[in-house]
Amino acid sequence: MDFKAEWAQALEEIAKPYTNASGNVDFARLAESEEFKSAMQVLIKDWARNFNTIRAKKIEGFVALYDILGFQSLVENNNLDTVMLTYQQMMECHNIVEYVEIIKVINYSDTFLIYTTEVSDRAFKLLLLMSNLLFVAANAHEMPIRGATAVGELYVSDAVAIGRPIVEAYKSEKKQNWMGCWITHECVDRISKETIEELLGERTIVRYPIPLKEGDVRELYALNWLSLLMKGTDSMLRAIREPLKNTGFLKQKPGHGWAEERKHGHTRQFIDFIYSLLPDVSKPPIQ
Repeated sequence: MDFKAEWAQALEEIAKPYTNASGNVDFARLAESEEFKSAMQVLIKDWARNFNTIRAKKIEGFVALYDILGFQSLVENNNLDTVMLTYQQMMECHNIVEYVEIIKVINYSDTFLIYTTEVSDRAFKLLLLMSNLLFVAANAHEMPIRGATAVGELYVSDAVAIGRPIVEAYKSEKKQNWMGCWITHECVDRISKETIEELLGERTIVRYPIPLKEGDVRELYALNWLSLLMKGTDSMLRAIREPLKNTGFLKQKPGHGWAEERKHGHTRQFIDFIYSLLPDVSKPPIQ
């Protein structure tokens, strides 16, 4: 039995006392158990010993890290199927995109990680494409996400991906107060001026004052996660404008408080901003 299989079997045994008759695991109680905490400490040590056998390689690439907002609520309400459905949709899309060998997608619990195996204009465009597809899938399953990008050296294998860019993307993601994605200047600086102008012209990315939790208000680069929808007809875009603000991951759920409302409000403002870039759609339909 290999390293991953051994640990999967061990964790399954530890989870048994926290599993009900329907097969659902009480992850909150499991995470607080001494057995689980001890197992995680041993796992880290075993992982370190087995690192060289995992055949990890050092690469330089772009990273986009996405956090599932309200993940604890998903766990407590046994709604983790939304995470798996989103990941499955992502992988289905991933497997049919061009240059699949240079774009990778991993799901760690409450985090989606997308990374490329090279730093190039082509790789950056693929990162944005997969990010947009993630937003489409997450919105369809009413799963709010927030992300940020970074670039640099990574150690990667089929099982793991570690490196400074992941930490940097995580820090940038936590600074924001909306559902969206911050395209950091570090990434933009590694792309040709022609490609950046192309992406801005197509509105795949936009300059926007991303709502941060603190600091100065300043114009940054943001992913236009509506860009795939923007390929629809004018009449369709007019029809979905208002529903977009109250459905999907903007749908108000039980326990919705002011913290969530502020995130929702900033996200709705972004939707209005994107529509303002489409003058023909912003106008009321001709009667």
